[in-house]
Amino acid sequence: MLCNLPGFRTKAVGATVFADFITPYFSRTYGKFCGHRNTPHNKNSDTYPAIAKFGNVVYLSHPLASEYHRIGSLYHREYFINALRLVYSGGAYEIKGLGSQGRVTMIHQPDKSRYCLNMTYAIPVKRGLAEVIEDIMPVYNIKVNVKLKEHIKRVYIGISEEELKIEPNGNEISFTIPELNCHTTVVMEY
Repeated sequence: MLCNLPGFRTKAVGATVFADFITPYFSRTYGKFCGHRNTPHNKNSDTYPAIAKFGNVVYLSHPLASEYHRIGSLYHREYFINALRLVYSGGAYEIKGLGSQGRVTMIHQPDKSRYCLNMTYAIPVKRGLAEVIEDIMPVYNIKVNVKLKEHIKRVYIGISEEELKIEPNGNEISFTIPELNCHTTVVMEY
């Protein structure tokens, strides 16, 4: 993976290293070597920790969130999200089939013995200075894996109360949302 912004050269003492970075053959500047975008890495270079974990701290040598904001590379986003997953220990969920325009939030309502998974999917279109949603495109067969400390007894679509089949998977549960048309709430009762 190529990082355009500079990273810090460090040593990982006692930490687990998940990725290394290698310096390029040369640094590009406006005065020298600016005729091409990518500089190949120097195979004879020392390696430095790019992602390392020590206890509950994860270190990233490059500013991956800034890289993603600036360049828009999916690799930067995925590495950053995976680094967050190394330390996040709360209730976790994984969504497959929603796409990059999907948004998911999960709230816990202990007084009602349930979790609510709110999902939206829409593709904004740039119109002048505004982003608007002109077309609603449904998404089908969204696979959800949830890992919670409570034993989930019932899963259903909030408004229609359509029951979703729960598939146990070790200490997780899986279920499939048949259709998402802009917004839905999935209720998981324990």
